[in-house]
Amino acid sequence: MNQSISEPNTPAASSNPWISAHPDGPWLGPVFATALTAVVAMWIAWFLTHMPATYAWFPPSITGPLLLSLMLVVMTMALSRVPARRGVAVGLLAGLLVGAINLLILGSKITATVDVNGQVSAAPGADGLRPDAGIIVVCFIALCAVLGVIAGLVGSRLAKARQTGAEGAGIWNARLSAIACVAVVPLLALGGMVTSTGAGLAVPDWPGTYGANMFLYPISLMAGDARIFLEHSHRLFGAMIGVCCVLLTISTFATHRSGRTGYLRWFALVLLALVIVQGLLGAARVQQGIAHGVQTGPQIWGVAHGVLAQAFFALLVAFAALGWPRPAPLPGAEVTPKPLGFISKGSIALVIALFVQLVMGALYRHLGQKHALWTHVVFSLVVVGLAVACAMWMIRRKNEARVYKTVGHGLLHSVGFQFILGWVALLFVMTGANKPAIVMPDQLAGADAITTEVALKALVRTIHQANGALLLALAVLAVVWPRRMATAATARTP
Repeated sequence: MNQSISEPNTPAASSNPWISAHPDGPWLGPVFATALTAVVAMWIAWFLTHMPATYAWFPPSITGPLLLSLMLVVMTMALSRVPARRGVAVGLLAGLLVGAINLLILGSKITATVDVNGQVSAAPGADGLRPDAGIIVVCFIALCAVLGVIAGLVGSRLAKARQTGAEGAGIWNARLSAIACVAVVPLLALGGMVTSTGAGLAVPDWPGTYGANMFLYPISLMAGDARIFLEHSHRLFGAMIGVCCVLLTISTFATHRSGRTGYLRWFALVLLALVIVQGLLGAARVQQGIAHGVQTGPQIWGVAHGVLAQAFFALLVAFAALGWPRPAPLPGAEVTPKPLGFISKGSIALVIALFVQLVMGALYRHLGQKHALWTHVVFSLVVVGLAVACAMWMIRRKNEARVYKTVGHGLLHSVGFQFILGWVALLFVMTGANKPAIVMPDQLAGADAITTEVALKALVRTIHQANGALLLALAVLAVVWPRRMATAATARTP
């Protein structure tokens, strides 16, 4: 059992989320965490193997076994952290959940295209489902359940070897929140690629896709056009994040029922509400853009959509940090409370500065406003100064807790990388290499293909945006963790 965590002044074990009241641990957390870990890994692999540039290299005879093998490996490693006596049962339930969630992307493979006036297109609604779709769905879920059992058997062996003990529901809920944070990263990257390639209006309807149910749009049509693939994949990943937040909310309500951590239940509801609002903003962006073209008005919805995505990610990271057990102090570390000093206000100032940066960046990316660009450039010096100062504060205290060293070095490396990427992206702008114009659905057939040069420049911009999200997440951790550690030190002081 992991002995590196502590949560002082907790109630009895029966109501303490950090201690398991049952010798074999909880059920809900291990099932949800194991399933979502496998789902996130499989979806990322699915995206990489189904891109227009790679689709021909990975026929179903390769991608199917590849994804299922990945599921087996990931679930086995996750189940090694579950007590051996629970491994098979948790693996079975997690496998069923993996199969159910993956129906969101399996639907693209169990539908057929139709011929309309000599043009191949998607069937409306769910009309494109193959006659054997029901059998495929049942067999797929059954196969996932079997793989879950196999992962449970192997994971149980590993659990016995490492003498895995029962862990509290709070620890599993914390892991689930961390997995949700990881799941948001590819969604943010996809959003950046959609904006940087002008693919935001490649799919004209919402919530459907060219008249078909969003989850039943044929994969052959997705992979046939890079812009459609990016926009449609972005929507699918958004749906997956919605599922993550639903499961996280259920787990949080079951875990943090009262006491000092009860507020996390309301925090989880806020996150779920933000995901819903984010989806509606994306819908408004598409509907207004199709109705009014690429005017400034509809683009405002894109700005709001992009900014809220970053804010949601930052709040999700804060949720994960607040719900994570406090680390015990390192051997020899002082436990007397110390004044936070600079970090108390400096970390908050860094979060605010980064938020200003992302708003300015979004205004330029969506509206092309040059004053927003130059504000973004000049203000980056403020961000660098604050990030370095916060990082130095935490690194100087690395002997107190390992998290200080991790966050401090993360801030230094991330802000340095971000500064370099920013100047590269600015060079693209100064040399006239602006992002491609937004392509309307009726222009897709005659639009220029996304060349390697355009894709690479879009990738640089996207990495710049994604690393900015990482920097914001680290800044949030710099706000949360010193306060949590100071509270812990106060609680330990007689």
